Amino acid sequence: MGDEPDRRFPLFQYLTGSPAATMVTYTPSQLNPRQEVNQQRLATTSLRADLEALRPAFDGLVLYGYHEAGTDCAGG
Repeated sequence: MGDEPDRRFPLFQYLTGSPAATMVTYTPSQLNPRQEVNQQRLATTSLRADLEALRPAFDGLVLYGYHEAGTDCAGG
């Protein structure tokens, strides 16, 4: 190994490296996943426009899913 960088943990390298990581969590502007009708359709043009608008401000993207049965609701 010697002077070679440790490549076993690329996410850790990304988060602690230089330049500093810039990440954003994203919820589509025109797609509310809590509405059942939206769980079956995906307006890719809307998603693309959102991500193009956000792109200058981040270099990492947190993706996540939503399903009412598996997501706790505060106060609910």
